[in-house]
Amino acid sequence: MEKDVPKKALRSAEVELKLPNKGEPIQVQIADSHRRALWRLLRSSVTMLIMVAGVTVFAEGLAGNVQKGFGMGSKKITPVEEVNTTFNDVKGCDEVKDELQEIILYLRDPDRFTRLGAKLPKGVMMSGSPGTGKTLLARAIAGEAGVPFLQASGSEFEEMFVGVGARRIRDLFQEARKHAPCIVFIDEIDAVGSKRSSRDNTAVRMTLNQLLVEMDGFENNTGVVVICATNFPESLDKALTRPGRLDRQIVVPIPDLKGRMEILEMYAAKLVLDDKVNLKTLARRTAGMTGADLANILNIAAVRSSAENLRCIPTKYLEEAFDRVVVGLERRNPMSEQEKKLTAYHEGGHTLVSIGNSGA
Repeated sequence: MEKDVPKKALRSAEVELKLPNKGEPIQVQIADSHRRALWRLLRSSVTMLIMVAGVTVFAEGLAGNVQKGFGMGSKKITPVEEVNTTFNDVKGCDEVKDELQEIILYLRDPDRFTRLGAKLPKGVMMSGSPGTGKTLLARAIAGEAGVPFLQASGSEFEEMFVGVGARRIRDLFQEARKHAPCIVFIDEIDAVGSKRSSRDNTAVRMTLNQLLVEMDGFENNTGVVVICATNFPESLDKALTRPGRLDRQIVVPIPDLKGRMEILEMYAAKLVLDDKVNLKTLARRTAGMTGADLANILNIAAVRSSAENLRCIPTKYLEEAFDRVVVGLERRNPMSEQEKKLTAYHEGGHTLVSIGNSGA
């Protein structure tokens, strides 16, 4: 009987402590120390702070880019007060220079035209192949008239943010009014002045609309002349080229024989050519080339002669430079016998077909 007392007491203690019955698993819980809990809390806090800092830096950078896109850090167009380029620096387009004389006289003395009620065109559209000298002509007009020259490219007004291009257009013309009389030259105007359609995004339409508004916003006697240049006049919006805006259309042609000769002589004056070099022969060979092509030929020959440490530029290197511009670099690897045979068969086939065809 006395032996059962400890068992009853033990059972009562188990019930009081809510211990599991015999055979049931005992759940064991290990309590963390205060130091370990504090370390885990600190680690979580540091991770959270790093994430918040990263999000903040990203947001500030995005906001800065947006502000820059809206002109907060954009490049300001500064006018060139004194242009040293004149019509003496422009060769191969005498007819175009004669047509631009009215613009020069107007910029020099606007009252000369306004006395009789004449209205000069607000804008001039110059079109032509790349390298014909459209930009050089615009600078020469400013140099001949002695007025400031503001230059911008059509691609500078293209932005992903709506309103940025329109704002830059406003800033450009605002600067032009401060320096009137002056010339505003926009190169590659087709980048923003192409024909509008319903598929255009809002930013492109706003930029072109702002350009049209600015051209309508100044009178003919303000002394601001807008000159635009493009290689693709057929792609321009008709609202841009209508009378009252860019209504003076000037095509800058590829130079003829006389023009090519003048261009070659102008660039050759700065080089040391061999006495046997005949520029007239080179001018005849370069039919259809622009002034930029001619300058490139002379420069390639000059570089080659300098690399060979020659005292002057020989005719041989001028001919090689011409061939390089026309057909590219000379092929260094000779053709194998098999390639020559296949080429001969191919050309022989052309010959046989042409012999049998009376219209060939």
